[in-house]
Amino acid sequence: MNFTTSVPTELIQQIFAWIPPIETFRLRSINKRIWHCISDPHFASLNLKHFVQLPLPLSSFYPEDLDIGLFAWPGYQAALVELRHKALERIFWPVTKNRISRFAALRKSVGRIPRELGLITNLRVLELPRNPCVTLYGTIPHEIGLLLNLVFLALNNHELEGPIPASIGNLKLLDTIYIGGNKLSGPLPIELGNLTKLERFHALSNQFTGAIPAELGKCVNLQELFLQGNDIVGGVPAELWDLVQMERLNLSRNRLSGEIPAGIERLTHLRELYVGGNNGLYASEVMRARVIEARYLPPPPLPVETTQPDEYDHAHLILGDNALVGHIPCEIGKLTLLRVLELPRNALTGPIPSELGNLVNLEYLALNQNSLTGCIPSQLGNMANLDTLYLGGNNLNGLIPSELGNLTKLERFHALNNQLTGEIPKEIGSCLVLRELMLQGNRLEGGIPVEICALGSLQKLDLCRNRLEGELPREMNRLVHLRELNEEAVGEHDS
Repeated sequence: MNFTTSVPTELIQQIFAWIPPIETFRLRSINKRIWHCISDPHFASLNLKHFVQLPLPLSSFYPEDLDIGLFAWPGYQAALVELRHKALERIFWPVTKNRISRFAALRKSVGRIPRELGLITNLRVLELPRNPCVTLYGTIPHEIGLLLNLVFLALNNHELEGPIPASIGNLKLLDTIYIGGNKLSGPLPIELGNLTKLERFHALSNQFTGAIPAELGKCVNLQELFLQGNDIVGGVPAELWDLVQMERLNLSRNRLSGEIPAGIERLTHLRELYVGGNNGLYASEVMRARVIEARYLPPPPLPVETTQPDEYDHAHLILGDNALVGHIPCEIGKLTLLRVLELPRNALTGPIPSELGNLVNLEYLALNQNSLTGCIPSQLGNMANLDTLYLGGNNLNGLIPSELGNLTKLERFHALNNQLTGEIPKEIGSCLVLRELMLQGNRLEGGIPVEICALGSLQKLDLCRNRLEGELPREMNRLVHLRELNEEAVGEHDS
């Protein structure tokens, strides 16, 4: 006979109350009677009173088992809030290199965000990105809207699902929301527009649907809006161009469609724009020219202490996979701070503007898989910082300019599947860090210049389907890092 069937509930609770809470929580599975006795809130308070001497300091920084229990122990949350966490202002468990060993000693837990969290009304910072302590699942409770003093919210990279509760619009002091990398779904609530102090909203890599709410245009202090990698539909609301403090905008990899509305040139602080991967989204040529003519300001100085020293030290213009048509505006040459320019896989026509040569800070240029025509401008040789040049899959013709030999930082040059003619310029041999040279599928003539054999870093070389003649230079054996070599058509002509 099981002794627990005849022992009074109060006695069982008194006995088990002296066992540390994390061990007591595991003993629930002994039998149903034990489960019943130690699962009610009265027992949780009784148990915790033996182990909680004083409330936690105003910050929970290195979590103990009791802190993790706030999220991982059903039935204990209300008692933990009342006895230990009620005065908390910060729950702050980030993982950095110097803390990994500290976290490694803790038990791995899986838990939910409890409704009782809404009772910690002094809370200003809730920073719980995924870490070795606890992985959160379930939904974000409506009660989070009771944390009226909350300024910083980070719940990124967990297994959270369901919608963002509309009650989040009550948190008028919020300046940061990081909820990316979860399984959150449903439309973005229009109540986000109430957060007039919001500066950073990262909701990337979730499963959000519906349209981008026009109400976001009321978040007048918003500087970063990351919505990439969701299932958002509809157009880009013109109200986003009211966010004149915007610096980084990423709407890529959704299902947005329609024309990007006019007015984006008002975002004079904008340094990063990503809208690629929206097959139905396009921009008029007039709008593109206005973007290019907009004044691009240098990035503001970073704080003395920062964990992301390179975060703002660049400017990107990413417009790949958007079915863009028309010519590349020559005004793009005015963006002298630009470091990355990506326009691949569109329907752009006309020549490559020679004004691109003015982009002396550019490091990455991708114009591949369009319908561009004309010659490769010799002015591209002025881009001394360029390390990647992708021009393949167009209708470019004429010679490969010898000025490309000036690009001493160039690592990747892809000009495959065009109509380039003439010889491979020997000046390519001056690009001493070149690792990939892909020139297949053109009409190049002559021999393979021996200067290519000076490219000691070369790993991939493809010259097939051209009109090259002669034998491979004997000096090719110097290319000790070469992993891929395709020169099938040397000595033959295209039919």
